Amino acid sequence: MFITTPDAEHVLMSALFGPDGTRQWTYLELALAVPWFCIQFWQAEDGARIRRTFQLSDHQQLNSLLEVQDIEITSVDVALPSNYTGKEGWTMQPLRAIWRGTAPDGTRQEVYVSRSGRRFTPDESVLHERDLVDRQRVFSWRRVAKADEEGQSDDSGLDGTLIL
Repeated sequence: MFITTPDAEHVLMSALFGPDGTRQWTYLELALAVPWFCIQFWQAEDGARIRRTFQLSDHQQLNSLLEVQDIEITSVDVALPSNYTGKEGWTMQPLRAIWRGTAPDGTRQEVYVSRSGRRFTPDESVLHERDLVDRQRVFSWRRVAKADEEGQSDDSGLDGTLIL
């Protein structure tokens, strides 16, 4: 999904911040024009809180991070190619949920639901997850914020229980 090449390695940064074998890159290439994810979280490391940002290629990776106990996830976004949005180039949206199922034409499709409740899919016959036969929610997330603690929530546009 993400391609790196040796000429993209940032040698100085790799030397400074990669003593454990990690390497730093100045760029990467996307192999396919398919959705990918950006997740930000706080993690305790050596007594300090470090903000980390990961770019992930599939929802299973997102679900795995949701299960990690010692991180505090602050945002989950989906980067959508133009065939999902009707706009030129890539668009990033705060992600609430992903639904997967069979479209009316028999193809497998995913519906990406933004935090505002807007739906994104490449298939014009699928405008909502209700249009999918045998639909399943394969990812769901929302940040628990102060408004939630006061009994206010921004759960509009979603059916069912959210997984935190």
